[in-house]
Amino acid sequence: MGPPHQLRTASLPGESVPVLKTALPEGPVPYCPETHRRHTLFCGTLVLQARAFVGPHVLAVVTRTGFCTAKGGLVSSILHPRPISFKFYKHSMKFVAALSVLALLGTIYSIFVLHRNRVPLNEIVIRALDLVTVVVPPALPAAMTVCTLYAQSRLRSQGIFCIHPLRINLGGKLQLVCFDKTGTLTEDGLDVMGVVPLKGQAFLPLVPEPRRLPVGPLLRALATCHALTRLQDTPVGDPMDLKMVESTGWVLEEGPAADSAFGAQVLAVMKPPLQEPQPQGVEEPPPAPVSVLSRFPFSSALQRMDVVVAWPGAAQPEAYVKGAPELVAGLCDPETALG
Repeated sequence: MGPPHQLRTASLPGESVPVLKTALPEGPVPYCPETHRRHTLFCGTLVLQARAFVGPHVLAVVTRTGFCTAKGGLVSSILHPRPISFKFYKHSMKFVAALSVLALLGTIYSIFVLHRNRVPLNEIVIRALDLVTVVVPPALPAAMTVCTLYAQSRLRSQGIFCIHPLRINLGGKLQLVCFDKTGTLTEDGLDVMGVVPLKGQAFLPLVPEPRRLPVGPLLRALATCHALTRLQDTPVGDPMDLKMVESTGWVLEEGPAADSAFGAQVLAVMKPPLQEPQPQGVEEPPPAPVSVLSRFPFSSALQRMDVVVAWPGAAQPEAYVKGAPELVAGLCDPETALG
C-alpha cells in the first residue's frame, strides 16, 4: 500500500521463479485478495527483495490472520479436509443400497417361510441376520479403511504424504499418467528459433537472431514486454521471457542505475547491446535505452500483459502488448491485423 513499490517473493507453494508484487493502485474497486493477487503478500511468503520508489520503507497492511491466511488455509485443509464427493464413491453407495434392498426382501421372504414351517424364533433371527451379512458384508467398510491406511503408510515410507486418503483408491484405477512439464517429457530450458517480422499484410522471412532486427517497435517489444527483474545482479523471471530478452542482447537495469540512466524514477531500463563495428562509410546512430514507465503483469483472466515505455527523443510513450493471438488481434485495428 502507499507509494509505488515492488516486492520479489517466493510463495508458500514454491513457484519456480520469484513473483513480482506491486502496490495496490488507487481506485473505487474494493480490495479482494483473490482479485488483487498481484498486490497481496500471502502468509508463508519469503520476501527476497523490496524496493520503495518513495520513502525508505515499503509499507503494508495486515488484512487476515490465523486460518484466514493462505498458509492457515493450507494447514486447515490438512487438519480438517472437506468431504469429497467422487462418482466412484457415489456408485459404490448405490450398489450397497441395491444390495440392502435385496437383502431386506430376502429377509422378509425367509422369515415368512420359516415362520410358516414353525421354526423356532431364535433360529429365524439367526437365519435372517445370516442372509443380511451374506448380501451386505458388515466388515466391508472396515476392510476398505484398513487397506487405505496400509496404502497411506506405504506412501509415507516413500516420502509421499497424502492429505486425502480417498484419492488413493482412485489412484489404483489409473492406467496412464502423463507429465507435461519442462524437464520431464521436454528438454530442459527453452530456445528461440527466430522472429518473423511483419510488413503490411505479409510475413517476412524468419530472422534467426532477433538482435539483428532494426530498431523499431518489434525489437523494443521483445526487449521490454516482460516481467523480469534482477535478483542479486541476475535477471530472474519466466523462462520464456528470459530467453526472449537474451535473444535481443538487451540488458535489464533497475534501481538507482536505471533512474540515473533515464534521468527520472522508472521501473526498469532496457539498454541495447554494444554496437558492432560498422563497415566504412556506414554510420548508424546507436539505439537509445528504453525505460519501462508502467507494467501490467500477465493476467490469466485477460490473457495478456502490457508495458508502457519511453526513450529519449520519443514524441510520446508507447504501449506494447503480448498475449493470446486471438485476443491481441481483437484489440488491434482490423485493417492492420492479419485475418
